[in-house]
Amino acid sequence: MKVREPALAGTWYKGKADELRKTITNFLFKVPTSVTEQYKDATIVGLVSPHAGHEYSGQCAAYGYAAIKDKSYKRVVIMGPSHHAGFKGVAVTNATHYKTPLGTVEIDQPVCQALLKNADLFSVHPDADALEHSLEIQLPFLQTVITGYKLVPLIIGDVRDKELAAVAKAIRQITDNETLVIASSDFTHYGPRFGYVPFEDNIKENLRKLDGGAIDKIVSLSADGFTKYINSTGATVCGYRPIAILLHLLPKETQANLLDYYTSGDLLGDYTDTVSYASICFTAGGQRQCDEHILDEPEQKFLLKLAREALRMHFKSGKMPSVDEAKLTPRLKQKFGVFVSLHKNKELRGCIGNFEPVVLYKAVMKQVIESATGDPRFEPMTAAEESGVHIEISVMPPMKKIHSYKEKVSFYRKISEDAIECLICPKHCKVLNHQRGTCGNKENDDGVYYSLVYSRPCTITTGDPIEKKPFFHFLPGAKTLSLATAGCNFGCKFCQNWQISQAKPEEIENSAATPEDIVKQAKETNLTVIAFTYGEPVGFYEYMLDIARLAKEHNIKTVMISNGYINEKPLWEVCKHLSAVKVDLKSFSDDFYKKYCNGTLQPVLDTLLTLKEIGIWYEIVVLLIPTLNDSEQEIQAMCEWIKDNLGADVPMHFSRFHPMYQLANLPRTPLKTLEQAHTIAKKNGLNYVYLGNVSPHTAESTYCPGCNKVVIERKGYTIGQYNVKEGKCTACGRPIPGIW
Repeated sequence: MKVREPALAGTWYKGKADELRKTITNFLFKVPTSVTEQYKDATIVGLVSPHAGHEYSGQCAAYGYAAIKDKSYKRVVIMGPSHHAGFKGVAVTNATHYKTPLGTVEIDQPVCQALLKNADLFSVHPDADALEHSLEIQLPFLQTVITGYKLVPLIIGDVRDKELAAVAKAIRQITDNETLVIASSDFTHYGPRFGYVPFEDNIKENLRKLDGGAIDKIVSLSADGFTKYINSTGATVCGYRPIAILLHLLPKETQANLLDYYTSGDLLGDYTDTVSYASICFTAGGQRQCDEHILDEPEQKFLLKLAREALRMHFKSGKMPSVDEAKLTPRLKQKFGVFVSLHKNKELRGCIGNFEPVVLYKAVMKQVIESATGDPRFEPMTAAEESGVHIEISVMPPMKKIHSYKEKVSFYRKISEDAIECLICPKHCKVLNHQRGTCGNKENDDGVYYSLVYSRPCTITTGDPIEKKPFFHFLPGAKTLSLATAGCNFGCKFCQNWQISQAKPEEIENSAATPEDIVKQAKETNLTVIAFTYGEPVGFYEYMLDIARLAKEHNIKTVMISNGYINEKPLWEVCKHLSAVKVDLKSFSDDFYKKYCNGTLQPVLDTLLTLKEIGIWYEIVVLLIPTLNDSEQEIQAMCEWIKDNLGADVPMHFSRFHPMYQLANLPRTPLKTLEQAHTIAKKNGLNYVYLGNVSPHTAESTYCPGCNKVVIERKGYTIGQYNVKEGKCTACGRPIPGIW
C-alpha cells in the first residue's frame, strides 16, 4: 500500500480529526436547508468547488457538498490545477490511497491505469502530487458527506486549449451514472500580490462582473465560450482547465446552477489582494430539467399574484416585491422568455416581452411594469387603473442550440478548387475548403460559401427604445425588436458585446427564428421597427437582407447598427430595404483601426459617402476612449471631414467609454472630454451634435439650428418636449432632417 500523506493538515485546514470534523460539520450546518431539499432527489454529476484554505473558501465549498450529502457514488474524479510542478498533460497518481486526518480514501487503480494507456495526455508525475493542495483540500468534505467511493485524483498541467476536449473524452470513458466529477478551482486572484490589477476602482463590483462573466459561461455549459472568456479577459481562474474539461465531458441534458459566491475581500473587508470563490452544481435527469417547461397550477397562480403585487408596489412606492428564492420551485428560477399582456375592458392596454431567457419570476416583475408604462402605443398606466386590469403571462421555452441551418452567401467568388473569396466586406477573406472567414460565421463547403447563422439569432430583445441604438432623428420614442447573431468582421478591444461579436455560432446558445418568424413576432407585439444590432449585421448579411425585404412588405421599418465595414455593392442592395443606418466611426486614425479594431479607416469613410449617395437616413457615433482617440486634433480633423464631405446636418453622437473587455484598464471618458468634442463639432458647423452615456445632459436634446429652441427633449431614453411637426420646428418652421 502506497499512501499519499496529507501535506496541508494543520495549515490549510485543521490537523486533528475531531477539530476537522467539527469544522466541516459547522460549514455544512450553515448551508440553508433549501439547498439540501432542492437537490435531495437530483442526480448530481459534477461540482465546481474552491480550494483555498478552509477558513476562506470552506463555507462556499460546503454548498456543493451539502447538495451531494448521503448520495451514492462508486467513483469520484477530482481534477485540480498544478500549483507547484510544471509538466505537460495530466498527472495520474501512483499512490493507492490518499490520507487526511479523517482517514484514508482508496484510489481507483484500475481506472488510473486505464487513463495512463493514453500516454500522449496522461502520465505519472510524483512531484506534482507531493505538495498540491487543489485536490487535498476537497477530501475532508468528501469524507464527511459520502461513503463507499473510490478516488481518481488528476492534476491538470500544461494542457493546450485544443487538447481539453480530448482529455475530457478520455475521462468520459471511465465515468458512468455512478461517477461524480469535481473541478477544483478558485476564481479571480486580484491584486499586486497576484500581478493582476485590471481595475483599481469599484473593486468589489468589478470583480463580481468579471467572475460573473466566467460563471455565466459555466452555467450555460459553454466549454469553448468559457475558455475564450478566460483568454480574452485574462481572468486569473487558476483551475480554468479542470473546469473546461468538466464542461466538455458533461452529458447534454445537464443543468448547472450557481450555489454560492463570495471573495476573501468580502470576509476581510480589504480588497487590496483578494481571491474569489464559487460553488457550482451540475445535475442530470428529470428532477432539475423541467423538460416540458410547463408551469403547474400553483406556479401559474404564484406568477399572476407576483405580477399584480409588482404592479401595485410600482405605483405605490416604485419598488419591487421581495421574493424568498428558497421557497420557489426550480422552474420559477429557471430562465425563460416572457411576455406580459395587460387588458382593460377586453381591450389591449399594454404588451411588452423579451425572448432572451431571464430568471422567470424576475422577468415577470420587470415585464409587467414595462407593459404598464413602456408600451409606446398607449399612455402610461395610472395607479387608478391597476385594479381593473387583467394580466396575462406568456412563458417561452428556453432557446435551444441548433447546428445545421445553412444559407448560401450572396457575395463571394470561387478563386480556385480549394478556395473562395468573400465579397461582402473590405477584408475580402480568402477561405479554404472547410474553413471560415474572419467573422467566424461563414464557411467554405466544397466551393460554396455558406452562412452558419442564417435564422440562428443568439439574442432577440423586444421593447428597446430607438434612442438606445442610438437614433435621435428616426421615429423618436419608437420601440424595437432587436436581434443579433454570433460573429463580427472586426475584433474591437473595447467591444461592449464581445460575448456575442467574438463568439462562433457553436460557442453560444442560438434560437431558431426564420425571417418570417421575426416579422411575425414584430407584428404580434405591434413593434414597428426591427433593429439589427448588438453584433455586426454585416456578418449575418443574408439573414438581415431577407428580414428587411419581408418587413418592408409588412410596413415594418428596419435599421442597421454597424461598424460600416461593408463593400459598396452589398451596401446598395441591403439599403433598398433598410430605413436607416447607424455607423460607428471608431476613430479618425488608420493606426487606431489597425491596432484596436482589426480593420482600416478608409472603407468606413467610403461607406459614409455611399450612404449619402444612396439617400438613406444615417447617423454617426464616435466612442471617445481616453488617450486613444480623444485628442482635440483628431476630433477636429474628423469634424472637418464630416462637414466637408457629408454636410452639416448628419447627426453626430460622441459617446462615453466605460472600461470594457480588453481595455478594462482604462478609465471612463471624462465629461470634459466629451463636452470639448461637442464644442469642436459645433464650431465646425455641425448642426446636430449629441453626447451619449452621460444622462442627464442638455446635449442629449435636439435644438433647432434656426431659433435654438428645444425641438426634442431627451433624458436618457425618455422623450419630453416634442416640437417637430411635419418635419419642421414648430417655433420657426425650419426643416429638421430625419424620419419623423
